[in-house]
Amino acid sequence: STSGGGKKGGVGRVADVMAGIGPFAVPLAVKHGVEVWANDLNPSSYQYLKKNIQINKCGSNIKPFNLDGREFIHYLSDQGVAVDHVVMNLPAIAVEFLDAFRGWKVPGCRPRVHVHCFVKGAEEGTEEKAAIARCERALGCGLDMKEDEVDVHWVRDVAPKKPMLCVSFLLP
Repeated sequence: STSGGGKKGGVGRVADVMAGIGPFAVPLAVKHGVEVWANDLNPSSYQYLKKNIQINKCGSNIKPFNLDGREFIHYLSDQGVAVDHVVMNLPAIAVEFLDAFRGWKVPGCRPRVHVHCFVKGAEEGTEEKAAIARCERALGCGLDMKEDEVDVHWVRDVAPKKPMLCVSFLLP
């Protein structure tokens, strides 16, 4: 079954909140036929996103937006847009945008959120817990490891004691 609004058993619709020029959105649309609602605040990135969509002939699968990340999340909620996954890949500040999901109004839609973040200064071995705690603070609620299917994976080290992690969970 699906938690969002896409096709049963697969990924039907993804919201890319900080899409840039489309490094996640375009391959999802082209290679996997996924419907992507792709957003970026930067007008230049938005223009290149649209150009990238045109070059890759995937305009029927990608809906581009030029909004602030919070506005975009509120727009999806207000319009009742059910999504299966939400990608938030702006590691310096993406976690701060999780507060926009408070009061999510799409009935029956519990998307899997993938938020990229840096973890600075955490003691070795506590980085994953620190990343989850940051997400919980921004969401304004706890995450249940089992019920919310919380998963953390290490993306890469960007500097000593500054790993980039991706925290994935079902929206509580």
